[in-house]
Amino acid sequence: MAMDLDFDAEAEALFKRLNLPSPSESVKFNSLDAVFRHPTSGGTLYVGNQAAASSRELLLKIDIHHVVNCTDNIPNHFEAKPRKPSSSAEKKQAKAVAQAKAVAQAKAVASSPPKTALASSPPDKAPSRPSTPPPVSYLRFPISFWSRFVKDDDRSLLSFLAPLFSFVDPLLKAGKNVLVHCLAGAHRAGTCGVLLMMRYTGGNDVAKAVAAAKERRPIIDPIGMLPLLLKRYAQSRENGAEGEIDF
Repeated sequence: MAMDLDFDAEAEALFKRLNLPSPSESVKFNSLDAVFRHPTSGGTLYVGNQAAASSRELLLKIDIHHVVNCTDNIPNHFEAKPRKPSSSAEKKQAKAVAQAKAVAQAKAVASSPPKTALASSPPDKAPSRPSTPPPVSYLRFPISFWSRFVKDDDRSLLSFLAPLFSFVDPLLKAGKNVLVHCLAGAHRAGTCGVLLMMRYTGGNDVAKAVAAAKERRPIIDPIGMLPLLLKRYAQSRENGAEGEIDF
């Protein structure tokens, strides 16, 4: 099996080769770029980096409330609540944590001194609170790990990609904007963007798809095992495995 790449290190090396700062610093290049717009709804797919993903101001400005995180380590910065545990082991662990928190909270309440009632005065008008921005929905999709889970058949490949398609397809169709990001917005998110562009434009030529994506975001650069993922996806489409897309 090919050695797994450290994509974070590859991203930093890319910035050095291009004489560009890290995405966490002030940058002169785009932290995100539009790579596809739905022909009727206007929902737009963006590929970006960590700076874009961690800027609530930028996300609100571009009206992005849905994010695909293509890494296994960058946090979902504006997640409303943690993902619900799915496996029995995760559920047991979550239950134990919740119970421990409840016990600690009960002890804290019991040990706190009673509050003294204060003379009340006519209540003033409550100050207006700034409107809370809508929560951001996330899909964590560590695309660089695809070869660990995908077998040689098309069905296995499409099963791996299904969560990505199920998340992004209906959002774009409904006119919502979606950000796909990693550290640099070049390798992992770039590959994810190319793959989605192929899906929505019907193109099976990987080289042309990558070139088209690079026209929109020049830093996009599938490396390691990622080009093979694109080739496998193109082949599955040629084999008719994907079927008709409701998009």
